Amino acid sequence: MDGDLPYPNTSLAVFPSAEGFGWMVFDGPLSPAFWGICTLAKMPGSPAERNSRCVRKLEALLSEYRPATLVVEAFEGEGAIRRQRIQHLSRSIISLAAMHGTPTRIVSRAEVAAYFASAKPKTRYDVATAVAAHLKEIRHRLPAKRKYWHTADARMALFSASALLFVHYGNPLEPL
Repeated sequence: MDGDLPYPNTSLAVFPSAEGFGWMVFDGPLSPAFWGICTLAKMPGSPAERNSRCVRKLEALLSEYRPATLVVEAFEGEGAIRRQRIQHLSRSIISLAAMHGTPTRIVSRAEVAAYFASAKPKTRYDVATAVAAHLKEIRHRLPAKRKYWHTADARMALFSASALLFVHYGNPLEPL
């Protein structure tokens, strides 16, 4: 049974952040199974060392959950505004998934905005609020809306990862 997935339709979404990454495992549409926040990038070290710690943690997640698909947000190209360290980490995440034989789906911010169109999202916080409305399991982890002079709360990465899974499993003809 070593090759069997723990769940037949499991997908893992990873959302890199300045502090590490948020991750969410769904066992199907709107079916959260496991989640967490990895803050290893907060620790001292060069950007490469911080990314390496995150990749090791992600490798453990891929080995433990053996997802059918890994979902990440677009980190390069039109509409993607990610720092260089996050771009390098995202490329490493995709490479790691390929080494594990896990297909990767890249979701754009435009796809997320379209999926949550009824919430009229202008910010990541608006999307996080819409996610929280549908996922009672993590609703209590939604941070307060940040002031523009503060850095993003690490918990926002959990909601961003969840939003990626909403899009991954969702019907584009029936957005929320």
